[in-house]
Amino acid sequence: NKELDLILQEAQTAVQKIQIIKDFWAGKINQHKYEVEKGKYYLKEEINKKAEYVITSAKSKFLALPNKIAPALVGLDDIAVIKNILEDAIYEVLDELGDLDELV
Repeated sequence: NKELDLILQEAQTAVQKIQIIKDFWAGKINQHKYEVEKGKYYLKEEINKKAEYVITSAKSKFLALPNKIAPALVGLDDIAVIKNILEDAIYEVLDELGDLDELV
């Protein structure tokens, strides 16, 4: 790390170098913690948890589609109407999934 190397040039003894290194990395860790708290960075575990929630939600919503739209499709023969019902249902699910980022 260039920044640390510049600071270490000021040290006159090995003990000073050790203290500078210790303080430097403690500062970097505290800076990172502060940035995580302010939402600049996310922890890997938090990202994994959110991704799992979104994937589970998407799976359940898409698996529920056949039961949800089947009553509307019964007896229909017009392909254009069927296509519109399917598209509307799919876009509705996608819209709901798009709102998940606000909830997660």
